[in-house]
Amino acid sequence: MNKVNFPVNNYDAYHAHVYFDKETFTFAKALCEKAGELFQLQVGRAHQKLVGPHPRWSCQLLFTSSDFEQLIPWLKKNAMV
Repeated sequence: MNKVNFPVNNYDAYHAHVYFDKETFTFAKALCEKAGELFQLQVGRAHQKLVGPHPRWSCQLLFTSSDFEQLIPWLKKNAMV
């Protein structure tokens, strides 16, 4: 059985990328906007193209260590896997 490593809160500031494609764009954009509202986060643009090293379209969330413990479980619960 494979054990999933849950992220550990070790730093002062973080960013996360929510990946999506054409079929999941609307859901991903709404998810990022909701995270921004709920946690008062800075939300980047939802890029509908490849940007930098990212293998899929993406949207960036910026957050701090004080947001970490609530945001990460919320993303896990609310994101499509």
